[in-house]
Amino acid sequence: MVTAYTISGVNPRDVMTAFAQYGFRKTSMEDIARAVGLSRQSIYKKFGSKDACYSWSLVTYMQALYQNVIGILDEANGDPIDVLATVLTSVVGDSVELAKTRHGSELLEDALKLSADQPENWPKVYVENLARFMSENGLAATPDRALDLAHLLVTSTRGALVVSTSRDEFSDDIHRILRTVFLDT
Repeated sequence: MVTAYTISGVNPRDVMTAFAQYGFRKTSMEDIARAVGLSRQSIYKKFGSKDACYSWSLVTYMQALYQNVIGILDEANGDPIDVLATVLTSVVGDSVELAKTRHGSELLEDALKLSADQPENWPKVYVENLARFMSENGLAATPDRALDLAHLLVTSTRGALVVSTSRDEFSDDIHRILRTVFLDT
């Protein structure tokens, strides 16, 4: 298990960008240092190893991402479909650029695995909160139907991530998915 925590001067997204560009094996501590604007010695001092740096960046980034979208769901007001569009775009939209790099999809799969392995199991908590939101807002007739819809939306967003070439295209795809699932008859 890896613990998510803040490290002064290190943005986990910047670290992930270095790994997405070169892959885990070929990314050096110097590459990571350049990506975050610190010295190689500072990176060693903060993490101790490349493996620890990789795991920390993925878990910390994913925890912050999931906490953000669950907060959006908890504080939501307005049209439920618009809220879902905001959530789905927030949780995956930032990953479009990473996914298009040479090693980005591998990195994102590792991030999902690591976040599921945490005691909180963030992907499961995310699906449960999506389902709760849909139930509370009349988008699903039963809790089981809400869980099915949440699973469908999460799976669809992963598919949209694969085919989208930009954040705007991804957002358009999300709106199309939501219209198809909830509004079209």
